[in-house]
Amino acid sequence: MEECLLNIGSVVKVAPDNDEQQEWIIIGRRIVSPKSLIAWDYVSVSTKGFQWTVSQDKSFSPYFFFFNHPDIEEVVHTTK
Repeated sequence: MEECLLNIGSVVKVAPDNDEQQEWIIIGRRIVSPKSLIAWDYVSVSTKGFQWTVSQDKSFSPYFFFFNHPDIEEVVHTTK
C-alpha cells in the first residue's frame, strides 16, 4: 500500500483549534501525543520559529502542533 502522508520537512497551512491559519513544518509522522495518548498523522512546529510554552507551575515545554491529514488546508511546500 502506498503511503499518502506528506514527507517530513513539508510546509502546510492548518488552522489550529479554529484560530488563524498558520504555516507548519512537519517534523514527524504517525505519532502519538505523549500528553493525550492520541494518535495523529503529523507533528509539526511553527514556521515562525520553535516555541516554548510555560505551564502554571512555571515549567517549560516545547510547543508541538499535532494534526491529521484532512486538517491540511493548503500544501505550501513538499519535500521528496
